[in-house]
Amino acid sequence: MSKNTSFFPTFSLNIVARLAIVLLCVSSSLMIGDISWGTNSCQKKDVNTLLKCLSQDDEILRDDVIELLKQIRKSENADPLLLEAALTNKKLLVRSGVKQVFENTNEEVPEHLITTLKDTKDATIRRRAIILLSQINWKMESKSDEIMKQLSQDLNKNKTDVTLLRNATYTIGKIYQELYQKNVTDENSNTDTSKIIIHLTELLKFSNPKYNNVVQNTADALGKICQYKIKNINQNKEEAQLCQDEVIQGLNHKLVDPKKNTSIFRSSANSLKLIYQKLYEPDSKKLKDKNISRVTNEIITKLSKGLYEQDAHVQGNSANALGALGIEVAKQESSVEKLTELWAGKKVEENVKRKVGSALVKIANNIEIYTRKQLFIPDDFNNSITHLKNAPDKITNDQKSYQYEELQLKHSLNKITYRQPSIIWEKIKKWNNQTNNLLLIIFILLILYPSLCSIILRFKPIWLINISEWLLSYKLSYPAILNGRAIKPGSILIFMFLFDLFRFHPRALDAWVKKYISEAKERFELWKTVEQRSTHIPVEATSHGKPVTITEILKETFESNRACLLIFGEGGTGKTSLACQVARWVMSGDCEKSPSKHLMLPVLIERDLQSSLLEAVEGTLKNLIDYGNRTISQELLEKLLEKQRILVIVDNFSGMSQNTRDLINPGIGSFCINALILTSRLDEEEKLGNITKTKLNPKPIQVNSLSSFMHSYLLHRGKVDNLSDIEFFDACKQISKMVGTRDINVLLVKLFADLIENKIENRRDLPNNIPDLMLQYLNQINQDVTRDKKVDDRKVHKDAKILAWECCRQTVKPFRPIPITIEDTLKALGGDDAENRLKYLKDLDIIQFIGAAQDQIGFVLDPLAEYLACLHLLKINGNNQELWHNLLQKLQQAADTEDAPESIQGFLLALRDCYFAKGKQANIPETIAKKLENLPKIGNG
Repeated sequence: MSKNTSFFPTFSLNIVARLAIVLLCVSSSLMIGDISWGTNSCQKKDVNTLLKCLSQDDEILRDDVIELLKQIRKSENADPLLLEAALTNKKLLVRSGVKQVFENTNEEVPEHLITTLKDTKDATIRRRAIILLSQINWKMESKSDEIMKQLSQDLNKNKTDVTLLRNATYTIGKIYQELYQKNVTDENSNTDTSKIIIHLTELLKFSNPKYNNVVQNTADALGKICQYKIKNINQNKEEAQLCQDEVIQGLNHKLVDPKKNTSIFRSSANSLKLIYQKLYEPDSKKLKDKNISRVTNEIITKLSKGLYEQDAHVQGNSANALGALGIEVAKQESSVEKLTELWAGKKVEENVKRKVGSALVKIANNIEIYTRKQLFIPDDFNNSITHLKNAPDKITNDQKSYQYEELQLKHSLNKITYRQPSIIWEKIKKWNNQTNNLLLIIFILLILYPSLCSIILRFKPIWLINISEWLLSYKLSYPAILNGRAIKPGSILIFMFLFDLFRFHPRALDAWVKKYISEAKERFELWKTVEQRSTHIPVEATSHGKPVTITEILKETFESNRACLLIFGEGGTGKTSLACQVARWVMSGDCEKSPSKHLMLPVLIERDLQSSLLEAVEGTLKNLIDYGNRTISQELLEKLLEKQRILVIVDNFSGMSQNTRDLINPGIGSFCINALILTSRLDEEEKLGNITKTKLNPKPIQVNSLSSFMHSYLLHRGKVDNLSDIEFFDACKQISKMVGTRDINVLLVKLFADLIENKIENRRDLPNNIPDLMLQYLNQINQDVTRDKKVDDRKVHKDAKILAWECCRQTVKPFRPIPITIEDTLKALGGDDAENRLKYLKDLDIIQFIGAAQDQIGFVLDPLAEYLACLHLLKINGNNQELWHNLLQKLQQAADTEDAPESIQGFLLALRDCYFAKGKQANIPETIAKKLENLPKIGNG
């Protein structure tokens, strides 16, 4: 009885609801078309009634309501009300029902959804809006920029909301797939895709199992984004480069444990297929290769393992990705062999076999294209080609449903032509067997060989160097071309002599430099020393005591067959900055600015040599041009140096050890560097006295030139518009007041100019003296550190001062900032956290780790070290007369050496400035104060 009583109300309710729906259908069909939605409140009420019906469990009833709502929204503007219900209704059945109303609409995404994402901060409603975007087949092309902007914000802020992340990443993938399929260009897009890629690659790193669906959708989205971006590489090369450098690496890390993370492995493999497919298209533009070869080899290994998994999707996607990798897979015989075995397997699903067959066809096509361009087949491919040729024979008669793939594979293989000896070469060998070897040798050496070399020199000069390096690297003997027959030593010498006439010809060397010049330009600017001197403002200079124009004197210097330029002067006068600028000029190819008539590759040597000079040059050069593990032969390196194709810059020559200074000696006969720049605090007349050289002495900035220099510097950095005229001239007065009547070096002016912008942004006062300028410089570089990691400015000052004094107090070259061992550094800092404090100073670019073993530290800026060391002296010596007497005695001893006080003038000037600025605070005894005031004066001071 209870069953009947419980059934009857439900049954009656369903009947009533269905009757109501029928009545609404009839009434709506009568009203639709005659009365607009906005003018008929009855219809709005009816829609609300229908929405309530969606909350019923009866599936038939719900289907009827959904169909009616579809009819209503076709004729009336009911979308806002329906979408509002989908976003705000508390009942899941209602929200899911509304989603069904919009399913398969294939319409433009409603403005109401975009507005909701822009305006609401309610996490639940935003989540539901994103779900609607992801689960309904909207057209998003026209609104893609607005949607991506909102989704990017959600990816950045809501990293714990799994549902939101899952749907947001899926939506991003949908949008880029639509853009790709419709051939929409990236030209007018306002979306910062690089940020989205970075957010997504961060999501890829999530390892918690609850995020598996998020990671899967993220991998899918990255594949579609990169496919689109690489296709539109002309619009934004940086974003395409990001896909190659970061996304491929991130997806590579997800190709692990396919049994445990099947869906993630499958999605990652599919995305890699999309990316490599676009990267390896014949007409695609090449991106910079930054370790991509190593990562690609790892990916191929992992995908090859994926072929043996039980999951058919993993197998198929792995095969697809291997097919997209094409020529790279062909180099790995084992991967091709695994593909052919899987294709012939009896227990493999047909869908997988088709994907494997398609992959084999793509690999064969890539080999064919490669051999067509290169005119020969590398040995790496031979075994892979053999496996490809045998693949069709492995398929049994009951597996011949793959005839299309089989025919395509055979067609591609038939087009691959193996290298066969030419008819002419066959005749030469036959003639060689019938005659004396000497006649053949004469013919080759005197006629055929020189002619061939001349043709190569005219059209492809770099081939001569490449052939030479290849022969040397493989240690092949020249007689190998004559079927291994013995040739007299005299003939070998003649052969090598004739080849030498061509292989190091200036055209060949120029071609070699030109090949690497673009990479060298970019990597040179990334070197720390160069990066810190990106802004170069010319200053006055003298050469051998006479005022000169720098560009003219440089051209005169490099017109000589042996160019040696010495840039000398006190610390901070812009010596290194000028040397870096010369390096930029010789790489530019600009005839007006470059002192050289041909391109040159710069090599910067900043620290003591750990081995020979040539080894240091080779190591730095390989790093500059990204030469990898290959070796530059000593012959090639010496010729590049001898013919002035490499410019060697030795920075801080006066601060190097005696052993290093002896090795860098242009006066010895074996010294092969014919384009050399030395920067030094000393004139180096004794060291370079017998060498033909150009001496260039950048002068400090005179007080009356301060404003023009600062204006040029700020203008070059794009900051001059941020200052009013009053603010600019007040700053000029301030620095003039600091230095008084003496001239000031370039570095201090640059540091002060950088602080001007910081003052405007942070409302800070400018320093009144040079020691305070140095301390404010430390404050400025410390202010960009995030709050949770930032160390107090005073602690940074303290540690930097301690290390500065340790660098200046060494007995080898006292009162000059030279590198010290990390062991001594940690001992000086003291405390359990000394290593962390040292690393913090390194991260701020105050110091740097140097040496082959990275076991020494040195200050990046010498004048900064000198002033910090002197500030530390004021603190530790204080009013202790004995300590000051000992210091002054050591200063006198250092001043009496052969290269002082010139070599320690920077320290002496810093000590005087620190005394005048901070002497009263330090309570220095009166007798000592008078001696400090009478320290040797420098310049106009």
